[in-house]
Amino acid sequence: MEFIEDFEKNGYALIKGVFSKKENDLFREISDEYFASYPSLNFEEGKCLCGYSDVTPELKDLNTLHKDQRIIDIVKQVLGEDFIFAEHSDLHQNKLTPWHRDLLMGAWSQYQKQDPWSEDYKIIKVATLLQDHSDNDYGLWVVPESHNKRNEDPSLKELKEQCIHSEEGDLIVFDQRIFHKGQLKQYLHEYKRDRYLITFGYGLNNSHTEDHMKGTAARQNTQRQNLKLP
Repeated sequence: MEFIEDFEKNGYALIKGVFSKKENDLFREISDEYFASYPSLNFEEGKCLCGYSDVTPELKDLNTLHKDQRIIDIVKQVLGEDFIFAEHSDLHQNKLTPWHRDLLMGAWSQYQKQDPWSEDYKIIKVATLLQDHSDNDYGLWVVPESHNKRNEDPSLKELKEQCIHSEEGDLIVFDQRIFHKGQLKQYLHEYKRDRYLITFGYGLNNSHTEDHMKGTAARQNTQRQNLKLP
């Protein structure tokens, strides 16, 4: 429970050494094989596979990683016993991701029928990056404490961004309302290996999470249909 205080105050927490090096190497191998052999969303730089959990046997261990007991135990410490998987799963390869919150945006905002700043809104993301960022700034970036501040809050401008220097096998759990970003330039170009990010979403078992799930499912289904994926 040591990380809970960090999570509640800052909107994120780093949990060290959840996965072994052997497991991390396997996750990279599976990701390499998948992106080399199967369809994915292509961006100007990088690729993404969304909504893959439980429906992508080609991803082997990653297909059911969202059910891993170590992840579930961490989620329980944050959300308590009454939570649900929010049907969000993303696998990024070398994707560039600017600052954002993980709220439903654009065409999908119609599903966000309630105020995401309500006290009973609690949806989190659990992320693992499959390469070492202890000595570089290509990891996940966050603005600590921004999860408690609306965009129009003037004190938001006083907060400082920071890179989470995670290592292979670490997990990052964050409130999905926190401002965060991925890399804005290519780790691949400097380190000559692909940069991978895996994220899963979980939330309290309530109407906020149900609404978010509907929007997430609609977005992911549209993306998967464009790729002719099940």
